[in-house]
Amino acid sequence: MQEEIEGHHETIDFKQFTKPVDPLQTLRDDIAAADSGEPIAWQTVIKSTKDLAERFWNCFSNDDKRKFLNIYDSAWVTYRHSIPVQNARKILALLEKGQLRVVQGSKVVYEDEKFVVRTGEGEVSEFKSDILIEALGQEYVVSRVESPLLQRKLAWFVLRLREV
Repeated sequence: MQEEIEGHHETIDFKQFTKPVDPLQTLRDDIAAADSGEPIAWQTVIKSTKDLAERFWNCFSNDDKRKFLNIYDSAWVTYRHSIPVQNARKILALLEKGQLRVVQGSKVVYEDEKFVVRTGEGEVSEFKSDILIEALGQEYVVSRVESPLLQRKLAWFVLRLREV
């Protein structure tokens, strides 16, 4: 991995992964980078961890695993698993036409014939739409999964939680 990192002559600013982004501009930039054919330094670094990720994970204490899942997992998965550039172009076209909108939130519910998106800070965005693509990612805290079936199985001890 060190050789791959040193093979790049650009400085990687890891703060870029935690700052707020403009989804439209980010997608344009990502497509341009993919079209250039040049390796993208941060992708090289993350992809080079592929064979090591499981080994690192198994070395983490349970507290470290919980911390990672609660704080870093969403960003890790976002950057670790990129989408094909053809799909990025389709999404970009929909965004530019105003047929698709990115709304950041932590919870989505359907109330009174409209979707309500709540952010982690308690703010609420409401909008009417026939279609909503929920891309919040996998919930790892089982008690927060809004599935009556899952919650009944846990309550009746048909399923047990395993400590992470």
